[in-house]
Amino acid sequence: RRQRQMCIRDSITISNEKLEAIIWGLVKQELIGFANLNDEDRVARVVELTDKITNLEMNIANFTSHISNMDRLIERAYSAYMDAPDSVMDIAKDKYYKTLTKCENERAECKDKIEALNVEKLRLENMRTFFNQPTLPKDAIEKAESDPIKMRNLVMELVDKIYPCLLYTSDAADD
Repeated sequence: RRQRQMCIRDSITISNEKLEAIIWGLVKQELIGFANLNDEDRVARVVELTDKITNLEMNIANFTSHISNMDRLIERAYSAYMDAPDSVMDIAKDKYYKTLTKCENERAECKDKIEALNVEKLRLENMRTFFNQPTLPKDAIEKAESDPIKMRNLVMELVDKIYPCLLYTSDAADD
């Protein structure tokens, strides 16, 4: 019973409106300062993101090329199956279906990888657009404060800038 009372006493609930105000205060006070980087850091970050985007585009092109190769391999296997003499028709059919299965699996894997790369590319492009802006405009902050949906969207954009770091308290250091 005592444990239950302690658990109930230790739990805290915060209304959604208060929680949003707290989060917005943190974003406004802390993260917007990080958004206003100096020009040298900003340019370096844009170059880094551009290189990553270029690398992703090359990977997407490679996977797309591999899908085309798989399509041609399927076509050739089918042609070989259809042109095979009757004496080896069963062998050709078996090879065709094995090739088809293998190629379809590889095509599906490539399409999944392309989709994941496109999602990452979009994220990096959004980051690059953010870093290309010289500062976070004050009117964007004011608009966000007047519209809760814009406020949430701005918070979500800026949350990508949060990088967790390990903090040691005096109690943890003593252990």
